[in-house]
Amino acid sequence: MSEALDVLVIGAGFSGCYQLYRLREKGFNVRLYDAGAALGGVWHWNCYPGARVDSHVPNYEFSIEEVWRDWRWTERFPGCQELRAYFEYVDQRLDLSKDVRFNSRIVRAEFNDAERFWLLECEDGHRVQARYVLACLGFASNAYLPD
Repeated sequence: MSEALDVLVIGAGFSGCYQLYRLREKGFNVRLYDAGAALGGVWHWNCYPGARVDSHVPNYEFSIEEVWRDWRWTERFPGCQELRAYFEYVDQRLDLSKDVRFNSRIVRAEFNDAERFWLLECEDGHRVQARYVLACLGFASNAYLPD
């Protein structure tokens, strides 16, 4: 077993990053796992010409003072490139990446009733144990239905 955590968060979009930040702040031993190579969730995966948010800022940003205090959006409805830059800025301010395992797709999760923990496995064979699992996969993720 390579890791034993209090909480494992799956997904590096807005909800996953927020959960990582708050749980870490509360003292939990927490890691975020994401299949992508960078923070951003849907904004990491989908950045095509014309892609932008459909909710105006500040509704589409973190309500964490050390993030919003100094960040300035260039548009009311920012595009995907600005969202990617925003996630890089968030990472610089909150140092999220130190607790993220990128390029790590979870392919198996099994709950051990007797021991009361989750055992998860990544596509590359890496295994991790966690007491709690938060699946912050967002609405744009592809469903994975196990056999």
